[in-house]
Amino acid sequence: MQTIHPTYSTNETKLVYFSFSQHWSWSVLARLTYNVYLLHMPIIFGFNHLPFLQTATSAFELMLVIPLVSICSFIAAFLFFIFFESPISRLVNYAIPSMA
Repeated sequence: MQTIHPTYSTNETKLVYFSFSQHWSWSVLARLTYNVYLLHMPIIFGFNHLPFLQTATSAFELMLVIPLVSICSFIAAFLFFIFFESPISRLVNYAIPSMA
């Protein structure tokens, strides 16, 4: 029995991948992901003190909090980027001119 494999145009696949990977939203997410990584644990520790989580009796109740923790982590990362990372980066670029 012969297996039939679909064929894809390499140029079309590369074009779709390039246009998808160059979308502005990926740039925003790429800039925020490390800050989200740094800030998500303090946010989780803060959520641990909620009365709702103190009386949770099932894993489902705990899973309900995951989207809220994610949203709060991205908001905190965005604020951290706007108020700390971006201004410090501009100061460093101004103080240390590039050697190129």
